[in-house]
Amino acid sequence: MKATECLNTEHGVFLTQLSMLESLLKEGASREVLRAATLTIAASVEKHRAVEEKLLYPAIVRAFGEGFPPIRVMETEHARIQLLEALAEDVAQSDTGDAPLLLGEPATSS
Repeated sequence: MKATECLNTEHGVFLTQLSMLESLLKEGASREVLRAATLTIAASVEKHRAVEEKLLYPAIVRAFGEGFPPIRVMETEHARIQLLEALAEDVAQSDTGDAPLLLGEPATSS
C-alpha cells in the first residue's frame, strides 16, 4: 500500500470516529467518555496532519510547484483542522466546556 493510500484511508477512519462521537453526544454519554473520545480523535488527527505536512505536501510542491491549487486547498483545510483540534482539546480539558459546541450546536444555559 502506498503512503498516500494509507493517509487517505485514515480520512475515512476519522469520519467514522466523528460519527461515533456524534452518536455518543446524542446518547448522552458521560463527560468522561466524551473527553476520552475527543482527545483520542484529536491526537490521531494531529499525528496524521503532521505527517501530511512534513512528507506529503513537500513532495507535492516539489513535483508541481508552490502555486499548485490542491496544496492551497489542503493548507486551508489543515488550518481549520488546527482550530478544531484546539477547540476539541479545550472542551475536553474544561470542567465547564460544552461538548455540543463540537457539533455546532448552541450551548444551553441552565
